Amino acid sequence: MKRVTSVLFLAVIAADAWAFNPFDAFEVVLRPGYVRKLKCQGRLLLSSVGNESLVQLSALPRDTGCGVLIKPIALEGQTNLILETSAGTITRKIRIEKKKDSDSDLATEMTLFPDTPAAPAQGAR
Repeated sequence: MKRVTSVLFLAVIAADAWAFNPFDAFEVVLRPGYVRKLKCQGRLLLSSVGNESLVQLSALPRDTGCGVLIKPIALEGQTNLILETSAGTITRKIRIEKKKDSDSDLATEMTLFPDTPAAPAQGAR
């Protein structure tokens, strides 16, 4: 019986792992009428979105830290976001979806970590 239980447990884990899409972790969901604060590490050097007709992007003032405020302009759509920081590059897919009856599950603040670390400064050891 113990062996059957172990096999079933492993089958459930395998099915769950198969259903997980690692790229979902790199997606930021926005909803019309809501603004999100995307925080980062280091110092923000550059911020850009692929389609400026979908979202409004504003860098946070330096004295408040590394990050941007992002607000959807369109009701639906997809684009991408690139944040270049002193800690590395952050790339995310941005998806705007229609409002739901309950948006209480939508966090207003999100911390993003670099996909690729920053290259060391030349001459640094």
